[in-house]
Amino acid sequence: MNYRVAKELKAERVKRDLSIADVAKALETCGETIRRYESGTYTLTIEKIEKLLKFYNVDPSIFFRNVCGEMHD
Repeated sequence: MNYRVAKELKAERVKRDLSIADVAKALETCGETIRRYESGTYTLTIEKIEKLLKFYNVDPSIFFRNVCGEMHD
């Protein structure tokens, strides 16, 4: 599931035409951390997911519906 969350978070960033540096700056972290979140290398806490979704202005219920939908594809 972590991979699916990571993949969906990357899709949200790309959809908004944001760079990894843009997201890193907004979340006050480094670009390598964002890369690792998006690749699934780092396990995301619910708090980090919430911060990212808030930054992307994404409703968590819609986000997780998309993630869970991918699990059934």
